[in-house]
Amino acid sequence: MSGSLYKDYWRFGFKTRLYDLMSPWGYIQSIRSSVEHLKIVPGDRILDVGCGTGGALPFIIPFLFSGECEYYGVDILSEGLKVAKGKAGKFARNKKAKFIKTNITEPLPFDAGSVSKALAHFSVYTLSNRKERLAAWRGIYAVLEPGGMLVAANPALSYDPKTIIQDSMLNVKKEEGIGAFLFARIFYPFTRRMGLEHIKRQLDRNIWHAYSLEDFKEELEETGFIFLKSERVYCDSGLLIAVEKNSL
Repeated sequence: MSGSLYKDYWRFGFKTRLYDLMSPWGYIQSIRSSVEHLKIVPGDRILDVGCGTGGALPFIIPFLFSGECEYYGVDILSEGLKVAKGKAGKFARNKKAKFIKTNITEPLPFDAGSVSKALAHFSVYTLSNRKERLAAWRGIYAVLEPGGMLVAANPALSYDPKTIIQDSMLNVKKEEGIGAFLFARIFYPFTRRMGLEHIKRQLDRNIWHAYSLEDFKEELEETGFIFLKSERVYCDSGLLIAVEKNSL
């Protein structure tokens, strides 16, 4: 995943907890929307590809409580998995949430057709090589059951740190109150400089990959997925696509 650049950048954010602390409102909402599009039902086995620190867990844990679901988080960095396991709490202890260190460009450590739903939220874009991205999509396709759904989100060509921060600040003030807004005023400038601008530079240099809708659909359909829907997320800086595995 772009070698040491990927590992060193994310390892620092995961280990220091800055990644979670400084994630902007728009990013959290894109995770929420991605999980909602999964349409989780009782009994689902949910795979979180490139789970990092488990940002999706707050939106998935209610289904672990009530729906007899299982969650599997995979990531290449143990620092992120350690934080995610802590977030899962008792569900990690009773094995309803499991965390596995793996490279998503290699075959995933699950039986073919053993996963009901898969989430890949802002993870595959860190693979600059198209061949590696296709390998990741094929790995997900292989472990999904027939008719299983993948919801994937990645940066769009319109990725813009300034817009992300401005929109996130406005929405924090409107939806979360003055306390959260004051917190955001302190931390969001660091989010932009240390996180979003860094990501933008890697996207501009093609070290990481920003998608057009056509490009995104093409990769997934080339893998064998059937397109369901798409939408703009992350303050118009990201693309979300829902696809499913052929049920035949």
